[in-house]
Amino acid sequence: MGRFHLLVLALGLPAVSGLIAVSQSCAAEDLAARVMVQNELASICVDMCKKVGTAEKGCSCPNFVDNSAANDGVQTWKETLEHMDNLVVWGRETMKANK
Repeated sequence: MGRFHLLVLALGLPAVSGLIAVSQSCAAEDLAARVMVQNELASICVDMCKKVGTAEKGCSCPNFVDNSAANDGVQTWKETLEHMDNLVVWGRETMKANK
């Protein structure tokens, strides 16, 4: 009987190691899926905070970066040029509407 147990043990080790590898593979896939869902929820959380107006007071979402005081109300060149472009579009639409 002792040899039979050794034979079963010897034949069973590769199967067990294969199960461990499959288990680790599943765990890695599960972790990747969880990270993807968590990142998607984090972006939705920040958008929700902005919509309800809590982003300025301090959003409790993970990885939230408060940029509201970054320029203290002073427009950057990028913001100024974007505003000017919007004014040009608005002016053209207003002129077309008044013709």
